[in-house]
Amino acid sequence: YFGGTVAYNTKRAKKFLLDDASLQERLIASSNNSSSTQNDNESEADEYIRSKLYWTAETAVAFCEQLNVDYAIAEGGASGPTFRPKGLDKGFAVVAIAGRDE
Repeated sequence: YFGGTVAYNTKRAKKFLLDDASLQERLIASSNNSSSTQNDNESEADEYIRSKLYWTAETAVAFCEQLNVDYAIAEGGASGPTFRPKGLDKGFAVVAIAGRDE
């Protein structure tokens, strides 16, 4: 076990994201571009949840690869109560586990 990190604000958390500019840019771009890839039937809440699924998976893989560990766990989501996209009326959690590809 190497430890952990918490990043609440992707735009200000480069140091907590392995100080990896490429990872940070991908995560920010996924948030900024989510509306351009939004399905016509997808609500704002569904779009936000989809962005968290992407963010969490990308982060777990990056930590696993860059720290050269057997596995890495990342958690994301929203708990509220003050920040909720339209249509998101309760909190949710996303957990991603990345493992070595051996």
